[in-house]
Amino acid sequence: MDILGLTSENVDRIDSGTGIINDNTFEIGDTLVVMASIGSVRLIEGKKEYRPIVFGIVVFIVGVAVLGLISGISLILILAGISIAIWGFIRVPDNFLAIGTSDGRCTHIVSKDRKFLLKIRDFIREKLDKKISGTATINISAGTIAGGLAFGNNSTATGAESTVSV
Repeated sequence: MDILGLTSENVDRIDSGTGIINDNTFEIGDTLVVMASIGSVRLIEGKKEYRPIVFGIVVFIVGVAVLGLISGISLILILAGISIAIWGFIRVPDNFLAIGTSDGRCTHIVSKDRKFLLKIRDFIREKLDKKISGTATINISAGTIAGGLAFGNNSTATGAESTVSV
């Protein structure tokens, strides 16, 4: 995998599980990042992929073309083509929060929820810029950030949960 000119050995892709942001470290998956070594945090928005839609339409057309010859197979091709095209239309692309460090490594936190990734980015920025102490837990699978810290505009911290107005 070559994303942004980085080889796969320099990129960690994390799309599930939990992570903890402490005062000086950020642990997510098997990766531990020292907060002081973070050089960049960037949101990379996924783009709609049209190949499945085109493939579904082609399969549908082939099914219609052989309808008179082999009706059972043509019916399967027509249904498969429609299903693939619909799946292509409703599929939401992945977004990445790329965290680059001074040693050349990059950690990609992957989610379809852009607002969740922006919350993580804003939280890391506040941690670095304002030297806020405290910890937070990020649950990528559930799309939540929990901790006694407030971040972002119009934010409040209540007990163990941080709420953000986006």
